[in-house]
Amino acid sequence: MIVDLTQIENEAFFEVSIEPSDVQWDEDDIALIQPLMVQCRIEKADGQVKVEGNIKTILKAHCSRCFEQKDLDTDINFMAIFVNREKFPTDEELELHKEDLDVSLFEGEELNLAEVAREQILISLPTRILCSSDCKGLCGICWTNLNNASCRCHEKEIDLRFAKLKELNERRN
Repeated sequence: MIVDLTQIENEAFFEVSIEPSDVQWDEDDIALIQPLMVQCRIEKADGQVKVEGNIKTILKAHCSRCFEQKDLDTDINFMAIFVNREKFPTDEELELHKEDLDVSLFEGEELNLAEVAREQILISLPTRILCSSDCKGLCGICWTNLNNASCRCHEKEIDLRFAKLKELNERRN
């Protein structure tokens, strides 16, 4: 959804549903499976555009450990500040302050809410998506999903020097 900033005097409220097909989603390992429900307030002040709101959707992703698919119920509160590229200083040497790192640039007089939502979703995702916090992953040798079955690949091989001791211990038990 494109917002014409010339139509906003000080602030405006938006509640929109953005279809996955309207989002330029270039992520191969994460899929949008439901529309993005975006509620936001856009405020213009001091040459900046502040977008604050909430995004809800469901994503489908693969677990980083076992590669099983998982639905990610996404509910993100966000705040983003935008400055028109034309109004941003373009000196070669520019000292950035901490608050400057939270600023994004845009061109023209329009803001694409679908793009803002996409960026906020990607920023909020964990670096490693897990199906559960206790996911055991895949065996590195036989590729068995250790959440569903066990394998014998990691049984310790006993040092031949201690084989007789192991034998004696097994007889005793």
